[in-house]
Amino acid sequence: FIFSITDSVTNNAVIQLSKDAFLLEINDFPVNFLSLNTSEQLAVSTSNVLALDASGSMFANEFDESVDPPVAIIDGNGNPVTLLQLTASAAHQFITEKADADEVAVVPFDSNVELIDNTLLANYSMTDSDSANVTYNYSDSGFVTSKADLHFSVDMYNAFSPLWNNFYRYDEKHADRTDSVSSLNDDYRWSGGTQLEGAINDSVTLASARSNTLKRIFVMTDGNSSFADRDGVVAAALQNSIPVNAISVGSGANTVDLSVIAQETGGAFFELTDAINIAGIYSSLQTSVKFSYVAYLGIPLQAGDVIKLTLDLNGETVIRTITL
Repeated sequence: FIFSITDSVTNNAVIQLSKDAFLLEINDFPVNFLSLNTSEQLAVSTSNVLALDASGSMFANEFDESVDPPVAIIDGNGNPVTLLQLTASAAHQFITEKADADEVAVVPFDSNVELIDNTLLANYSMTDSDSANVTYNYSDSGFVTSKADLHFSVDMYNAFSPLWNNFYRYDEKHADRTDSVSSLNDDYRWSGGTQLEGAINDSVTLASARSNTLKRIFVMTDGNSSFADRDGVVAAALQNSIPVNAISVGSGANTVDLSVIAQETGGAFFELTDAINIAGIYSSLQTSVKFSYVAYLGIPLQAGDVIKLTLDLNGETVIRTITL
């Protein structure tokens, strides 16, 4: 039985809780945990999908809303910073902080949803800093444990990295990359509409095919994209035991559907009006991956069982119920 606990003030995982802090009931009968550890203690590897909005609206300059009037965020070179760049920076931080054995797939989406893998990279004639042709064996599946390779995929998501031709190259190649690719010799691949439903559905499909016990999806968007079948999205995630963690940024994002999907799949939902805080949210989400609780029950479960978990901590009581 796997669950995570998040402090709603700091957004960080709550760790080091003992079995005595919980009450577990199955079909209204109390059941004891045989053991309770964290995924980090047990070295449980996770499969994670980062679904990152790459639509045209992500190219808008971002403003620091903590001052009045708000001012544009400027980088060290005097250039305005876009939401796309802030998201890329947060994704880089998520990757830097991940456990070495955890695998991650990066899925940029605009009107199309595309997994970064060897098939996608085959569309490009890559060159190194001397303009010599190079090949790069990234990943056939799109899932990667190497942090260096994952930093490449986030640089590919970032239109302002040196990999692309058609934007001012504000951002440098990530310092932890070890590949020799200097350029994809093409214009940025994305920047259209916002296919949010397809991004989540495709992410569920990708994660469900992995063999790791723990699987999670992290989706970020600023778009007000509608859902044709929200219940179907939730059902697919629940069928595969995959929580969908959602981050909405700005007043135009679809907070209603995202919050419902996150809540009903056991994920976390964050609504940001100030994108400058996005890096902290991604860092906090990484703690929930590392410090998920893994409890062993020692009894068989079957479809239809109702599991109720109650946590009493510092005078607060939190209850979650799921039906298998």
